[in-house]
Amino acid sequence: MANRSRVLIIGAGASGLTAAIHAARNGTEVTVLDHMPSPGKKLLLTGNGKCNLSNLDLSPEYYNGAEASFIREAFQCFDAFKTREFFLGLGVPLRNKDGCLYPYSEEAPAVLQALLSECERLDVKFNYNIGIRRVIPENGLFLLDTKEGEFCSDRLILATGGAYRKETGSDGSGLLYLKDLMEHPIVPLHPALLPLVSDRPYLDEVQGVRTKGTITIILENGETYCDTGELQLASYGLSGIPVFQVSRHAVSALLRKETVSCELDLLPGISENDAVSFYGSLFRGHTAPASALLHGTIHKKLIPVLLREAGVKDKSGSGITGEEIIRFVQTTKHLSLPITGHAKPEMAQCTAGGVDTSFVDPKTMGSTLVPGLFFCGEVLDVDGVCGGYNLQWAWTSGAIAGRNAALSAKISR
Repeated sequence: MANRSRVLIIGAGASGLTAAIHAARNGTEVTVLDHMPSPGKKLLLTGNGKCNLSNLDLSPEYYNGAEASFIREAFQCFDAFKTREFFLGLGVPLRNKDGCLYPYSEEAPAVLQALLSECERLDVKFNYNIGIRRVIPENGLFLLDTKEGEFCSDRLILATGGAYRKETGSDGSGLLYLKDLMEHPIVPLHPALLPLVSDRPYLDEVQGVRTKGTITIILENGETYCDTGELQLASYGLSGIPVFQVSRHAVSALLRKETVSCELDLLPGISENDAVSFYGSLFRGHTAPASALLHGTIHKKLIPVLLREAGVKDKSGSGITGEEIIRFVQTTKHLSLPITGHAKPEMAQCTAGGVDTSFVDPKTMGSTLVPGLFFCGEVLDVDGVCGGYNLQWAWTSGAIAGRNAALSAKISR
């Protein structure tokens, strides 16, 4: 005989645990299944363990995938302020750091423990190491055929995560269940928030360099995407938060077999005219080599590369001509590199693509194709930039899905 529950949640990550809490708070019996031996693996890795779990600026422009209206309507139901209230009620006050919200202790385990403690208080049942074979809709119910037996529920919430962090349980398997559920449309998956690969030989020389700069991704159709912050240069290419922020667009174009390039501005915030004027004054009358004079503005490993790329010999400052200064500045402000690939998918911080939100109600997270089926978290085609946006989506979609699954289950009695 199948194990029966009013609301069944597949996935014990951030969104699944949030859904469980909100469903149980609405007076419904809740069971959570997960194929991992323990919950919240990916949550523990967030923000290098400090858990940047939200952001005060939740403009839809910081999200990709779904239409802006879908994101906006969801946040009208559960925004960053409700997230603050939610965690404060769990004993986890949040700390505001330039708009990014962290648990006051800045420890991800504290967030996971608070969620699990509330689940325990609400008598949410957990089953781990569950290998699901099929999800079968049957007579208005959902029957799950697993290696550990059968489970049955009135309402089903898919909170199975993305596809590229298998060590955390996010392996894309959740989307396979949709083949049993009327072939629910899926937007093709690809990795997001990850390093990009380039083939410039000089990258070996600048391995390990960290420098403030702006990266601008340039697509074949002329579209550009840029971000500023600390760039990390490596022998294989480019990393760092600004690179992650624009990587989704580069990867998507590469998958379409399009040409992608980027420009690095290694003097961000300084105009070309001001830079030319500054270096002109700096070099004038100096007998020291230009490379020695540039150390105050350019990382020492980058100097010989930029001089060479600009076609400027490393001679005395006074020997550098005005034309050479202009070439050097233009090279430094517009260092061009081809983007030839991306890092291994398992390095991606999130997954782009997933359940097509055109067939999901943003106010309930319920499927418009399969009655009783709900979604939350990374399984949906919603991915945010760095800065707490993806975890906020987990809290928002989880809260909405859990509450509405419970309410609709109660109505159906």
